[in-house]
Amino acid sequence: MKRALLVYLVTLLALLFAAWLSLLAFSPHPLMLSGLWGGEDMSAMIVRDIRLPRMLVCALVGVGLGLAGSLLQAVTRNALASPHVLGINQGAGLFVALSLGVLQRWQLPTLVMACAGAMLSGALVLLLSGLHRGRASGVRLVLSGVALSSLLAAMTDGAVILNDELGVSIVAFMAGSVDGMTWQDVAGLWPWVLCATLGALVLAHPLNLLQLGNEAAHALGLKTHTVRILCALLVVVAAAAIVTYVGAIPFVCLIVPHTARALLGRQDYRLVLPLAGLLGGVLMLLSDAVSRLISYPFELPVGIVTALIGAPFFLYLTWKQRR
Repeated sequence: MKRALLVYLVTLLALLFAAWLSLLAFSPHPLMLSGLWGGEDMSAMIVRDIRLPRMLVCALVGVGLGLAGSLLQAVTRNALASPHVLGINQGAGLFVALSLGVLQRWQLPTLVMACAGAMLSGALVLLLSGLHRGRASGVRLVLSGVALSSLLAAMTDGAVILNDELGVSIVAFMAGSVDGMTWQDVAGLWPWVLCATLGALVLAHPLNLLQLGNEAAHALGLKTHTVRILCALLVVVAAAAIVTYVGAIPFVCLIVPHTARALLGRQDYRLVLPLAGLLGGVLMLLSDAVSRLISYPFELPVGIVTALIGAPFFLYLTWKQRR
């Protein structure tokens, strides 16, 4: 317990530092917090109207992705599972791209389209890998996700080609960006992340039982099928909402659960899930700061930074599982 308290304390300090970097660092104009709400000077307006909502969106996205990755890895009992690797993000992104481009005249709600794409891609991976019958190996699950991700990415490229006017915006959207976030985006995103957070915390104890295996969990009275369905719905909702607002942010939901389990030294999801949410916020805020530092005074999409961090981590996990 002492180790867990120390880990949480250090993580909270890291979160505060990352929030400070995201809020005030790497700006062509000197920024400060004094006179934030009453001031009308350039510094106050940049912090209040641009940096602060952007920082909050980054934190919410990190929390949502950290929880989604932890839930998916717990349900599949696969260390390589994540919404991005299994094509869930790409499915949501494809449907959002279609709603912005080919199907624009129908004016379909973006969040509804994202949920539909996430659910469809998740169901396809489940069928291709045999997970619904309990026959999916780790390699088969990942290969199914990678194959589907490639197909969905190609279809997204096709949607871009069919609509030249929205091509640039769709490509930027699929790269994952928090540029231009407003208070309206914060207000739209936080209820979905809050619902996913509360749902994940409620399912923490059932997930601990699920790690004992299906037979042991059944013997303890756990309805494993119901738990898996609820977790899948939470993952879809979190991934779809995040893709709707900031695009496809890769690898956060893969890195964070592993880091949380390693820091705690245990697989108690009552501790892992909250820590994964906090670590996801830290990673997103730091990635946002780095995205402005790399090409200062310009910036990269934050999804490129998380991909640069996460791709080597994914290769390491793949190599480790082969051993």
